[in-house]
Amino acid sequence: MLIGMLLRNYKIYYGINYIPIKYTHNFTSYVGDNGIGKSSILEALDTYFNNKDWNINNYSKTRGMDNSNIPYIFIILTIKKDLLIEENENKDLAILMDEFFRIIAPDDFQENQMAAKELVKHIIEIKDQVKDEYIIGTGIQYGNNNDFFSGSFENKLKTFFEKKGIKKEEFQDKLSKFNNYIRQHFSYVYIPVEIDVEDFTKLEKKDIQKLMGKDIRNFIKDVIQEDSLRKINKELNEFINKIKDSLQPYFYHNKSGRKNISMNELVDEVIKLFFSIRTLHKKSNKAPAIPVSDLSSGEKRQVIIDIAESFVSMQDNFEREIIIAIDEPESSLNISKKFNQFEKLSKLSKKNVQIIITTHWYGFLPVISKGNLFYLFNNYQEGRKKIDFLFLDLYNYREKINQKRRQNYKTIPQEIDLKSINDLVQSIVASLKAEEPYNWLICEGSSEKIYFEYYLRDLMKSINLRILPVGGFKEVKRIYEYLILPLKDKDLSNSVKGKIFCLVDTDEQLDMFESNEDNHLIKILKFRRLWNNKHEKKTELLKMHDNRVNPPTEIEDCLEKNIFYQTIKSFDDYELELKENMNEDEQISYFAFDLRDSERENLKKWFDKNNGFRKIEFAKRYVEIAKQQNCLGLPWINEIENFFKE
Repeated sequence: MLIGMLLRNYKIYYGINYIPIKYTHNFTSYVGDNGIGKSSILEALDTYFNNKDWNINNYSKTRGMDNSNIPYIFIILTIKKDLLIEENENKDLAILMDEFFRIIAPDDFQENQMAAKELVKHIIEIKDQVKDEYIIGTGIQYGNNNDFFSGSFENKLKTFFEKKGIKKEEFQDKLSKFNNYIRQHFSYVYIPVEIDVEDFTKLEKKDIQKLMGKDIRNFIKDVIQEDSLRKINKELNEFINKIKDSLQPYFYHNKSGRKNISMNELVDEVIKLFFSIRTLHKKSNKAPAIPVSDLSSGEKRQVIIDIAESFVSMQDNFEREIIIAIDEPESSLNISKKFNQFEKLSKLSKKNVQIIITTHWYGFLPVISKGNLFYLFNNYQEGRKKIDFLFLDLYNYREKINQKRRQNYKTIPQEIDLKSINDLVQSIVASLKAEEPYNWLICEGSSEKIYFEYYLRDLMKSINLRILPVGGFKEVKRIYEYLILPLKDKDLSNSVKGKIFCLVDTDEQLDMFESNEDNHLIKILKFRRLWNNKHEKKTELLKMHDNRVNPPTEIEDCLEKNIFYQTIKSFDDYELELKENMNEDEQISYFAFDLRDSERENLKKWFDKNNGFRKIEFAKRYVEIAKQQNCLGLPWINEIENFFKE
């Protein structure tokens, strides 16, 4: 899969630029203003993989094309080791490449080679995630799409390969052949905003064949077979000879001098007569089938994703690794259809297909639970404009936005914050009305999400429950208040099929407010606060106008006591012996351990270590142990579960 890229003087990218593509997931999205360079990334990949025309930066054209200015594309990607089983030169070169890119360091480059340094840092961050894959670097230079070119890495690669026995005079020839092999190993399908859908969906077109995993020409050759072709030629020649004998003194003159039909000629005729006469239509219950050329612009965008999903699903084993790149998949669609469009792309990315998109619609953020988001923005350094990339993991993107804002507000452009919250709410409301509606549990942080994904795992499958951490009480409240306004409309709320549950901790400084408890609204939208009732020794879900605050309660205070104990014992740096203080009659972690106030304060400080990452690590270990012991739900979690089931 694609990891990152260096681009020099391609379209909007002047000079050498580092382009991140993938960190942890197969779904990558680029967002940002028009003209910032999102589509340029997809076009550059199309130039590399499919030999499409070079779109050269205008400023570099005026400077001329000397060696220091020639555009190039250099890509870092990975190939699964089990796909290179055959012992040959390509595998040997892949092993050497992998070794080189696993040991190279940012300090190996000079200070003015910042793009290369950034790309190497990216490799270091992901290399442990791809232990079963070869890390490959490959590229091309403008003016020669067939020769291997590695830009900033060129001299270092040559020196490394020479130490491994490949002489410098052999380097170019061997790596150029390897470069062509790499391009054939991947099927890159690029879908721009303006595309002829009828032409794109013809079965004989290359992009469709890439999605099917079949080469139509080879498929037809296998059907016809050489023996059949020889028989056809033999019998036709015998037939012509009989005619010649019976027509004396006349005969049919062969202008070409050839006696036989070639396989390629026969395949061309089959494609012409069998495949090219077929055009894609959409079935309709009330009218004749509709040609895709007659569909609306938005429907045409849907057709492309539907075709991709169908053809990819047909394949049991991928002969090539598939990459689908789409400019603005949401173009010309209403909100509910945008939601469905991105949902399909998310499913595709889980089928070992790499999805790369550009978009202006931030509503997809809660739809994609496993994805990379790169926000592109202009950054001015030393008087020069540079395109920078802000990375967010879509698993907990709202939480990360708020963390980054607290650290340094300038690192979060206001657009991504404002648009993402507005589009998020629109997306959630649209999802509630879908044919197969989503349900939402909106919580404060990633640790809560980890617990709920375990305890509510059945609901995630059965009712499309999504768990969305948004980065704190204020954000949960803000989203709740945004949701109330549209859902107060009775006509809208009556058409809603899904539900939303907002849940927060009880902090020492209680922010009370009157949550909406209208009869028609409470059935679909609730806001509750976790609180441990010391008198009744149970965890309750309080309404937000309830003024009970002591004790302050976080989710770690509301867990199953035995799993909690085993989890905390798995950490080397926790010294307090809880077992001595355990009350076997209690189920909840807060009530099961008889701790002094100072001990509880130390426990809280321990959980707050590493800026909250300790809580995430604890949650992961807790869930691992709970899975092993098949831990059942807790009463307060059952209450949430029942809300969604009612």
